[in-house]
Amino acid sequence: MNYTQLPDDILPKVRTWSAMQLAIWADVYTMGKAGMIYYRTNEQLAERWQTDERTVRRVVKQLTELGAVTAQQDGRRRILTAVLDFEERRRTKRSTVQADHGPTSPRTNQSAKGDQAVREGGPTGPQKEDQAVPQVEHRVDKEVEQQVEQKHVPKKAEPQIVLPWDTEAFREAWAMWLDERRQMGVKKYTPRGEQRALKNLLDVGGTEEIAIATINYSIAQSYQGLFPERIKNEQQKNNWRDRSSRQLDTAKALEWANGKR
Repeated sequence: MNYTQLPDDILPKVRTWSAMQLAIWADVYTMGKAGMIYYRTNEQLAERWQTDERTVRRVVKQLTELGAVTAQQDGRRRILTAVLDFEERRRTKRSTVQADHGPTSPRTNQSAKGDQAVREGGPTGPQKEDQAVPQVEHRVDKEVEQQVEQKHVPKKAEPQIVLPWDTEAFREAWAMWLDERRQMGVKKYTPRGEQRALKNLLDVGGTEEIAIATINYSIAQSYQGLFPERIKNEQQKNNWRDRSSRQLDTAKALEWANGKR
């Protein structure tokens, strides 16, 4: 996918965003709009936007904290989803917190001074002594995030999947194939099984073109497996027919030329 979409109604909400925040959000939104699951890793995002993984992690974290993106774990994969009404959700959440805690909070001289500073346009940030106290909402979100990470972190590092063709076209085709198997309820590949399936595409198919054609054909036929030999054999038959046709045309041309002499 070489382009990204940006809905008009999101523009007023992102005026203060950085270019990287906007780029990643639009990328997540575009793939979701196309009905695809956003599976890209931090490494792939860093390569896509020509930056480092540390920057990508920071930007993704900022987007999730803003509520503009939600993150879920599906086994070893992280799935990101773009949220359009994140500003409305934040306002609703903020209003709920104020309604729950504002009227019942005891007022003191110190809080009155704080209210006066807000009305007069003074600083509204936390005081020095408050900076050491973590916000309850942030702490809860962090604890949930840590629990999710601990739950899905394997005890033993799993082998890294190596794609036979490190191109955008093949990565998207392979991601669609994995998603197709998941929607059909087919048992998920083991890391070793997934790597062998990729190796078979390389060894039997031989080219990226045949590999992608094999994936598309299996999806179209609702197959649970990949059969690159069928596509390769069909391609060889077509090449043979083309060569035979050219040879026949050449023979007829020679016969015609000899008859004219």
